[in-house]
Formats: sequence, structure tokens, C-alpha cells
Amino acid sequence: MLGWLIHFLSTYRQLVGFGVIVFGPGLLARAQRLIRNGNQPRAPLTSAVWAILIAHALYTLWALVLPPYDVFVSHGLKIRTPSDVLRPIVLRAAGVPFYDFEANPDSYPLLDLLLTRLGNLDGRYQYARWGHDVFMRCAWCKSKGDMALAALPSIVTPYVVEAVVIGLMGWKWVAGQSARERADRFRPVVGWVLGALIAGDFGVRWTWDVRARLDGDCDHLAPTLYTIRTVVLFLVTVAYIYMPIPQDARAAEIALVRSLDNAFKTQRITSLARAAIARSPAMSRLSNERREARARAEDRARTETTVVAAAQAAGLFEGNDHARVPRDNSRRWLVSEWKRLVKLPGDGH
Repeated sequence: MLGWLIHFLSTYRQLVGFGVIVFGPGLLARAQRLIRNGNQPRAPLTSAVWAILIAHALYTLWALVLPPYDVFVSHGLKIRTPSDVLRPIVLRAAGVPFYDFEANPDSYPLLDLLLTRLGNLDGRYQYARWGHDVFMRCAWCKSKGDMALAALPSIVTPYVVEAVVIGLMGWKWVAGQSARERADRFRPVVGWVLGALIAGDFGVRWTWDVRARLDGDCDHLAPTLYTIRTVVLFLVTVAYIYMPIPQDARAAEIALVRSLDNAFKTQRITSLARAAIARSPAMSRLSNERREARARAEDRARTETTVVAAAQAAGLFEGNDHARVPRDNSRRWLVSEWKRLVKLPGDGH
């Protein structure tokens, strides 16, 4: 299965990359809407986060359009291409005249070393495994371990840059008020994901058996893994920005307790105000007059045909019980929520 995937991505890597760039954000937005229930609403993106996202998207497009040079992939050559055909193509791509190189190869030591290594099939397998830059930079590389050591910085650096970008989005002045909460929730996960990607990237290069197939070609690991890494790191950035933050159940209970506490405090203040009014004859008289006036107004409203019709249409009036349904529903909600939060001895909870 993995071999088929590597072969497929090696053949259609640019098409797959463009598909992810074009359709990936839309699919992620749909997934976000599906899992948003029970999560905190996502705050609007800040200008700095938008700048990071756009810059990363543009870099990803650039990396897919202009991938690193590869002798075989860039020119559509098979791994078993004869050296007589391969040699002038490499020289032309390097901008070196063929006859100039043949007459004085010592003037181009690295290019001569590259052509020497590509002169045998085993060297071409290592080229497909570690990429063009390693063959050009590492003149001292002799074994597979030497090339792995030379390739390690170029493999790890993109993941380190991604970790720095994620770290920057953990600052409040970059990503807004929810930056710290998002960082606490997702940054450790991203760290483990990046570590696993580094191990997978290096592990596939080290352990994959690169061999020529019947069609004369092989799995070109370096350009394929480059494409996969570019797309996956972009998706990591997008996922970190758009993933909803799960709502903490304890925080929701604390907010509800505060709301109920405010409601009981309001009720207490109302009771104290009524007691103060009752102790003052003038205030009591005014309060009674106001109460009677309100009762008369409510009686007129109950007997007014248009008002009764509107109240019945809204479900707020049933017989002589004015606003019974909303009042009963509110009472039941308060009682159930209070019993859920406050566990009284002997209440069966």
C-alpha cells in the first residue's frame, strides 16, 4: 500500500499538491462546521495570522510550481537512462558547454563528481533517495550513512521553521485573545506531529528499497517526499489556525454558577428594596398606587381583543394564565440546572 502511494505521488505529485491547495481549505472549513458543536466560537483571525496564512499558501504554491532540481524528474528521464544521454543533459542544465567540460573537467570538480556518481546504477539509487543537493554539496560522502548525515539539515529545517511559525501564533499580539488558549490546547499536539513527520521523512529515505522497475524507472523519494512535506506542513498551519477550541465543561459550569449567583443576588436586592419600601408610609402608598395601576392596565390588556389574539399567536396566553409557558419553562430550567450543579445531601445525586 505504501509502495503504491509513493509511486502515485511520485507520478502525480504536482497535481496532488495543487488539489490540496485548491480544495483543502474548503474541506477543512466543512469539517470544522461539523465538529464545532460543543466548542467555543472561533474568534476572527488577526491581520498577522492572515499574513502568515497567505505567505505560507504562496510559498506552497511556489514550491509546487518550482520544485528543487532533479536530473531525472525535471527532464522526465528514467533511472536507467544511458550515461551518454544523461551527461549532456546535466551539463546543459548546469550551463556548462559540453566540449568545454570534456576538455577541462578539473575546472568543474563538483559537476564531475556528480556525473561520476550518476555513472552507475547504485549511485543513481542514492540520488533518487537523498536528492540533488546532497550529491552536489557533499564531496566527502562515500556511504549511505554519510549522505544521510549530509541530508539531515535539509530534512529537519522545514519542520523547525514550521515549529517557529506555530510558536509565533501562540503570542497574543500575533494571534489575538485566544492565542494562549489555542497554544495550550494544540501546540503540544503539533510538536508531536512534527516530530513524527521528521522521523517518517528520514525513516522512509533510509529504509525504502529503491530499485528499478520493469519500466526502467524507480521511486524518486527525494522529490516525492519534498512535495508531501510541503503540502502537509501547509495543512498543519491551516489546521492549527482553524481547528475549534474544545469548550471546557468545568469553565461552562463556573459561568453558569456565576449567572445563577447574580440572579440570586438580584433577587436578594429586590427583597431588601421591598422591605425598605414597606417601612416608609409614603413609599408604600406610591408602591400600592403603582401596583394597582399596573393591575388595571393588565386587566385591560387581557380583555383587549387584539392584545389577546397577539398573545395567543405567540403562545404567551392560555386562558387566564398569562405567560404561563415561558414562566414554567424558566422555572424548570433554573431548578434543574441548580440541582445539577449543587449536590445536596439526600437528593439522590
